[in-house]
Amino acid sequence: MKTNLTARLTKLTAVMTLALTLTATLNAQEPSKIDAKAVKNLKAALVSENDGVRTSAIYMAGLYRIDDAAEMLRNEIKNGKDGYTKKLAALSLYRIGDAEGINLIKKMAKFEQDKEVKRMYLAIADQYYTDMKNVLASH
Repeated sequence: MKTNLTARLTKLTAVMTLALTLTATLNAQEPSKIDAKAVKNLKAALVSENDGVRTSAIYMAGLYRIDDAAEMLRNEIKNGKDGYTKKLAALSLYRIGDAEGINLIKKMAKFEQDKEVKRMYLAIADQYYTDMKNVLASH
């Protein structure tokens, strides 16, 4: 029991430390001026086995529109097990403006078993296509 609690506290401490480090690094920079080291750390967090770290990284990738993270976000859409994380990855791909990711979301919606994830995938894809139509119409 004590060992389990100690392990959980250690894991929580690691998650909080990484989240604070990423947040401090990314918040201190403009989205267009994020340095290579911050992107490297973010990409490492995107493949973390720790769900909390990975979820935070997915959020940050979308928040700061990190193009280099798009492929990893697409992999989360394809292979993710958690509905919340898949929806967050889809939103991040939308914020990044990754056309390949949006097309994947639209395709994956056809096979998605979770109704909420499917609804979000379709809504995100529809909004992206509406945005693109509006951009083309304004030119």
